[in-house]
Amino acid sequence: MSLIDEFDELKSGLKEKWLDYYEANQAWINSTGIHHAKGYNPNSYFVIGVVATLDPKATELIYFLSTRLGQNIDTITQTLGLAFDPIPVLKAREEEAKKLVQEAKLLTASGEDYTDPLLEELRREAREINNTSE
Repeated sequence: MSLIDEFDELKSGLKEKWLDYYEANQAWINSTGIHHAKGYNPNSYFVIGVVATLDPKATELIYFLSTRLGQNIDTITQTLGLAFDPIPVLKAREEEAKKLVQEAKLLTASGEDYTDPLLEELRREAREINNTSE
């Protein structure tokens, strides 16, 4: 795997970890006012602090970007793909999950016996989503 591929994989993983953290802690994050004055994006220092604790590789990368490349915290947040409003992304993620549930319900309701691994994965995800949303 190339260095660029590793970086892209780390960025993608950090985005998902950040979104999961934000979703689980949204109430207290919003109540503390940890937001930029310009919008809804949480403060860059806060975002970087969270992802650094969630992923040790991120800590090394953040250190490298700040000390070796001289990037400031806002630039690092942008470089890692974390300078975005998490609320619409979480809403889109929720809509996609609902869509998968509906597709799985339709396929399951047909009564046909499928052995397709992808379909089985959809069914499993639908059951998990239904269990967490109830």
